[in-house]
Amino acid sequence: MKIEIHLFWAGKGTCCIPNQDFKPTVSEILPTTPGKKSMTGVIVGVAVSVGVVSLLLIFAVLYLTRKIPDKDDDEELQGLDPRPNTFSYSELKAATGDFNLSNKLGEGGYGAVYKGILSEARLVAVKQLSVASHQGKSQFAAEIAAISAVQHRNLVKLFGCCVEGNQRILVYEYLENKSLDQALFGNSLHLDWHTRFNILLGTARGLAYLHEESRPRIVHRDVKASNILLDADLSPKISDFGLAKLYDDEKTHISTRVAGTM
Repeated sequence: MKIEIHLFWAGKGTCCIPNQDFKPTVSEILPTTPGKKSMTGVIVGVAVSVGVVSLLLIFAVLYLTRKIPDKDDDEELQGLDPRPNTFSYSELKAATGDFNLSNKLGEGGYGAVYKGILSEARLVAVKQLSVASHQGKSQFAAEIAAISAVQHRNLVKLFGCCVEGNQRILVYEYLENKSLDQALFGNSLHLDWHTRFNILLGTARGLAYLHEESRPRIVHRDVKASNILLDADLSPKISDFGLAKLYDDEKTHISTRVAGTM
């Protein structure tokens, strides 16, 4: 049995193999004009440049604001010789319970004194100065460094200071029996004649050291019972012996104006 197949072209479809070199007349990629392409590049370039410049400005501002306080609070003090021992305001604020009235030991012409406990459990007396200093920060710290170097058994030891911003705070050793005026006029201590004589003698020795032997020489100008503190053995220690020097504009200790406590 045979099967015959006859092909018939009805005039539709493709009648031959397409040419391999055929190029389509319609492109899949939409054409862009040269003007639009260059404008897009300009916009992208400007946007990137503005972003980079903005980031650089932000970093520069953050860097400067971070470095300026460091220079004011630390670098100025590093240049001092000897460099005073310094405390931060936050450290002293925490030590005195935010300068709580329950820790207040007394108040004089130069400011209030508070009992404080430092991180190593050391008791200190913190004097927050109330009189505006006529000196700059570095000058004030230099005077503190000089006074800290003054050592005598009848002078209260100055541990250091705080010179943050407008804060001027002195940190002294803490003396258990407080001031002589409290011992004389209070009922907590009994001072016999022998003890009183030793207090007078020790106070005189401390003043003689300030006037003749210390470098720099210091004139107290406000000697009174409340500025003479007593340690555990009732030995006297003169306090506030450097404050007149810190707050005096005069170049010499000779002065005709009234100073001290009325």
